Amino acid sequence: MVAQLSGVIIGSAGRRCQRRRLLPNHCLNQACRPLSLYLCGVIGDKRATEPLIAILQDIGEDSDLREEAAHALGRMRATEAVDPLITAAGSDADYAVGCWSVTALGEIGDSRAVEPLVMLLEDKSNPTRIRGHAADALGRIGGNEVVEPLARILEDPGDEAFVRDRAAWAALAVADDRAARPLLMYFRTKLDSMAEPGAADADKMPEVLKGIAKLIDKLLG
Repeated sequence: MVAQLSGVIIGSAGRRCQRRRLLPNHCLNQACRPLSLYLCGVIGDKRATEPLIAILQDIGEDSDLREEAAHALGRMRATEAVDPLITAAGSDADYAVGCWSVTALGEIGDSRAVEPLVMLLEDKSNPTRIRGHAADALGRIGGNEVVEPLARILEDPGDEAFVRDRAAWAALAVADDRAARPLLMYFRTKLDSMAEPGAADADKMPEVLKGIAKLIDKLLG
């Protein structure tokens, strides 16, 4: 399968990479296989879509290659890969493959991914990073359906800080009035915690203030 991808890369769509010596002719050796998949995403040749999906779905394949396959599919915005990526995001045994699959769904921006991503975000048994990436992906996809799930995360002070942080920035990206109050409460709480002596995240104050300014701009129209 990687041999097939290498043929795509070295073909007409990838000659510029070869001319610039970004891709060696012997790209079938083990060290170059991840590079081949990465370049598929850079080049964006649609002929690579099916082989990349096959690698993503092959649980016997090297995990690094499967991560790169998910990454490449996201960069290519391959809508054909939405269902396989949803499956990998929700059930893959490899944590990194799941994270990259979630990120890819956000890059593709297909609304079919919204419901599965909401489920990943709201299930607290999922790894924190996957939930945070799910929030990011929902922010990139946007739409009415993503606002309330993001707001619920913001309104839960007991949830993981990383997940709430990602939900806040995702809600800002969506820019829906329904998220305004949860965002204000979130940022107020965040500022209060940063103002405490010895606060570990005090260095993030400029970032939070930037978020507040963006929210005010939105509210003032």
